Amino acid sequence: MTCLFLLTNVLENGQTRTEKIIGRYSDDVTQLELKADSTYVLITPDYVFPYTYQSFANRGNWTMAGNAVVLNPGKKPRLPEVSLIERVISGDSIEIKINYQTEVYENEVLKGQEPREFELMTLYINKPKNYRHLVHHPVNRVCAFAPRVKNQYVVDHTNTVKLAKQNVEKIGVYTYGFLKTVELFPTNPNANYYEVKIIQPIDKERMPRSKKVIVKGNKAFYYEYRGTLPTSGLWINSLKRIQ
Repeated sequence: MTCLFLLTNVLENGQTRTEKIIGRYSDDVTQLELKADSTYVLITPDYVFPYTYQSFANRGNWTMAGNAVVLNPGKKPRLPEVSLIERVISGDSIEIKINYQTEVYENEVLKGQEPREFELMTLYINKPKNYRHLVHHPVNRVCAFAPRVKNQYVVDHTNTVKLAKQNVEKIGVYTYGFLKTVELFPTNPNANYYEVKIIQPIDKERMPRSKKVIVKGNKAFYYEYRGTLPTSGLWINSLKRIQ
């Protein structure tokens, strides 16, 4: 009888918790609806190319995992493939070239690979504080509240930037769509030319893949920052419940 009571209590608490998070959450750009049948509807901007100002709508399944809602729990995140080519060239500087390509999937089927331009690529040598924002042209703030993009370096038409010659122990790379910074470790101490090849896999539908959302009260914390999901502090990353 005791076991039956405990099991019933657990089930009832789980049902109550699930019922509390069902609803629609929104901010100025993203809308998420969690339905009672464990499906969701999501409208969200392009997280890989946000500067295109495109939005995508998709549907899928959600489940609870601990204190988080997981969107499409059966789909593993697509991670970028990043590799490094290094060699010795003439000159008294180091050169870093970015070879950026996307790998596009539609309905889980690979449709092809194509080179793309990046708007902003963060790169550092040896230490994160030695970062540069690689751009094709200077990036300015679009509004007074947007952060200023510091340490901008304009790449040439081949996506190459020249920097002062220095000992390179590691190269860190980060851009839109990455879950976290990827670090590369050169093996040739005499190299002064580095080609960073990035193959970024994306879903044409931009569907979330095992995407965590933490619901607290009338807020759904949705936006991630470098692999983490802030729920406090100065991060404005929550969607407010509207229904």
